[in-house]
Amino acid sequence: MAASKEQVVLGQLEGENTEEKIELILHRSEAESNLQVRALRWAEGIGWFVQKTITLDSTQVKNLARLLRQAPVGNRRENKGKGDVVDLTIWKSRGSDVLS
Repeated sequence: MAASKEQVVLGQLEGENTEEKIELILHRSEAESNLQVRALRWAEGIGWFVQKTITLDSTQVKNLARLLRQAPVGNRRENKGKGDVVDLTIWKSRGSDVLS
């Protein structure tokens, strides 16, 4: 019997132009969980398709979150509500080990 898998779209980010975007997908199953970062592209006649996928395990996600918190992304007050600052509290709000 195959393990049931859950796929949750955490969000999408605009790309460099209207034909590109980034999508964050959380995959959970009884055996393992991971986060996928997908580069999507629009093509006439096809629509949106996945151009590239990067899969991160829970350790990689924690390390990435740590690096992003250290990155000088911008002034949080100045960007509040504009979507320019990454809010990584989502991992804590869903439990300390979302991907485990």
